[in-house]
Amino acid sequence: MNNPNTSNKKGNASKEASQDALSHTSVPQRSALEMLKDEYESSNSPAYLAQVAAACQHEGQSEQEATAFILTESPYELDREVVSAIVHDAYNGIGLPTKEQLAAQQMARQQREFFNRRYEFRRNEVKGVTEYRERKKLKTSFRPVDKSVMHNIALDAHEEGIDMWDRDVVRYIDSLRVRPYTPFDDYIYSLPRWDGRERIEKLFARVPSADERWKLYAHRWFVGMVAGWLQRGTREHGNELMPLLIGGQNTGKSTFCRLLLPRELEDYYTDDVTLDSRLEVQRMLGRFGLLNLDELDRIPDSRVPMLKNLLQLPRTTQRRAYTTQIEHRPRYASLIGTTNSTAILSDLTGSRRFLCVEIPDDAHIDVTTRINHRQLYAQAYTELKQGFRYWLTKEEEQEIALVNARYNQLPPLAEDIAAVFMAAQPDDPEARWLTAKEIALATCPRKAQKLSNLAYKEIRTIMEKFIGSPCEKRRKGMTYCVKEAKE
Repeated sequence: MNNPNTSNKKGNASKEASQDALSHTSVPQRSALEMLKDEYESSNSPAYLAQVAAACQHEGQSEQEATAFILTESPYELDREVVSAIVHDAYNGIGLPTKEQLAAQQMARQQREFFNRRYEFRRNEVKGVTEYRERKKLKTSFRPVDKSVMHNIALDAHEEGIDMWDRDVVRYIDSLRVRPYTPFDDYIYSLPRWDGRERIEKLFARVPSADERWKLYAHRWFVGMVAGWLQRGTREHGNELMPLLIGGQNTGKSTFCRLLLPRELEDYYTDDVTLDSRLEVQRMLGRFGLLNLDELDRIPDSRVPMLKNLLQLPRTTQRRAYTTQIEHRPRYASLIGTTNSTAILSDLTGSRRFLCVEIPDDAHIDVTTRINHRQLYAQAYTELKQGFRYWLTKEEEQEIALVNARYNQLPPLAEDIAAVFMAAQPDDPEARWLTAKEIALATCPRKAQKLSNLAYKEIRTIMEKFIGSPCEKRRKGMTYCVKEAKE
């Protein structure tokens, strides 16, 4: 007969054994490889690979299995022979990382965890600076990282017991671990879907003008500005058109230009532009989204050709400080201008790059009605994706040049010639065929002997562009058909 006490003891022992087995299966033991991954950041350094090999050996894998495991699981491209040598040394107790190596890796991981937990960094590709903000519930705006910020970050780390110095902060913020950031991409790609309502031409209709073509061409310029921000089609040319608001004081010209950019991008607008330095202007083309040449009439005539050349630049060329290295940078900025003078265009080679609009004396630009910038730019971005033509055709450029003719400022030499000669037809009995030098002698005899070759080239341009004389190449050179101007 079985003893009931013995039977109970056996039952209890069996029950305890089954519970113990259940507890082991519900909480599985973590492998050496899992613990290693938790403790150290994945790397392709020999020290880290040796640690992985040691963990594989601890789990009973052969050298060949450990080598194959590392080559398969590592996110890095590794050389099989190098890995085999590291695994072999680790399995034989040779070449395992020292405590100092492991401590350095652990410190690097602590520093990276600290940066990611406490701060948010971004490299502003337009401003050319690294910016930061603290990760707090109340979101603060991004600010540039300067020396005082780097000192403060190092001090914050010390307070947490993390060994960090200014050089560690500099090394991190100058590394590729800081994400690149372009403010124009960030703004445009965050826009809502366009609701389909026309807003761009309605915005430019706030500038009072009897010329309906102004809104159409301003529309093209605006979409071209967005294309430049997103670097669409900028290999061939930049935004070559430049709206020019012509009107008296207090008509709202400068305010209107400033309101074209939303609040999120107001740091990328400036009207503090001079053409004294070509290198400085090129830098500004890559630093801003919109440049306003306020009071354009103050720019010397000698700078206008440079301005026209800058308008068509697809990218900028700059040299890094203290180096001889030349680098090409994106051009983001489009140009706009204002002036009080109606006689503003003095370039004899033409003015098809300027989109002139004159504000009547008794009118003002509407700068008080709120602008829905997000829908405004959503329309521009949608049209850009749909293939909207934001550049001008040859016919449109000629049309603009004809409109701009009324704003031409004749150079003094052209006024002198127009006072003496006018265009004539070859069959006119009063017609005379004169060279540029003969015209100069008849117009300003005292200055003619001192005129440079450049001045004679200007005379030829005046005769063709302003006087409109028929020209013909003869034995004595290029001649122009003129007659005496009538009073």
